[in-house]
Amino acid sequence: MAATEPVPNGTSLRFFSIVPTVSVGMQPRTLQRPLVTRERHRIPFPRWSVGTMVKSAAAAPAPAVAVSTFTTWRTKMLENIVKAYNEAIFDTDRDQALAIIHQALDRGVTPEEIIFQVVTPAIELMVKAISQDFDANLAQHFMTAQIAAEITEEMLTKFQHPPEIVGRMVIGTAHGDLHTLGKRIVMGCLKSMMIEVTDLGVNVPAEKFVDEAVSCGAEVIGISAMMVHTARGDQGCLKVRQLLRERGLEERIKIVVGGAPYRYDPELYHTVGADAWAEDAITGGKVINDLIKKVRGTNQ
Repeated sequence: MAATEPVPNGTSLRFFSIVPTVSVGMQPRTLQRPLVTRERHRIPFPRWSVGTMVKSAAAAPAPAVAVSTFTTWRTKMLENIVKAYNEAIFDTDRDQALAIIHQALDRGVTPEEIIFQVVTPAIELMVKAISQDFDANLAQHFMTAQIAAEITEEMLTKFQHPPEIVGRMVIGTAHGDLHTLGKRIVMGCLKSMMIEVTDLGVNVPAEKFVDEAVSCGAEVIGISAMMVHTARGDQGCLKVRQLLRERGLEERIKIVVGGAPYRYDPELYHTVGADAWAEDAITGGKVINDLIKKVRGTNQ
């Protein structure tokens, strides 16, 4: 548990391991506190929240040194949150990850900070861990994306100002393909990047990809395939490209593909008529974001 020290104005401050010494009109002394571990469910946060700090400042303006100290505490608090959240998702512990986020909200961390400083960087860290073989696996990647999607949905309702949607896309697995894991990972990541995603499911006909993209105003169609014959099939991406061309939609809607066949043959996306391909969820987010910008820039 964190230590509590009295301060002259009667307020109590909770200190944690990253603050080496405190002085309250007496001799400074070192506070020894353990860092957050997987066994520690609660995070040692400073007790002051942003709201408390603002309220106190309105009553009596704090000296510059106090503001600076609070800023340092808050920065360290966020670092502790990031560390604890990353440990939870690497342990695929959904309940602990959600508990950490809710504790952070209680301590004054904003929903915007949670998404952009905690959740999204955690996805990037997981992808890096997998790509560099740092004892991470696909199950952890999947759970990270699912937790990210769940937290993002909750945080969006708490934003002080409605978030700006970067763009829209429809996503599904190619005709004849029933795999869902890769698609679901990508969807979780995209939601945390403020890209609105419509899930068309599995075994999606080419016509449905195009019709739904037009209906919801999507700039990008995402087609996932885990087998070579569904990636190259006449009713998959090739047919989607043909339909876009016939309807004069190639400048308004772009195609991105992903899945195992494209990792084995990085040039396959050209063969099937896609505009781009993505190796993983984070790469996919960046590729899709670039395609959205390209479409919006062309049609302004």
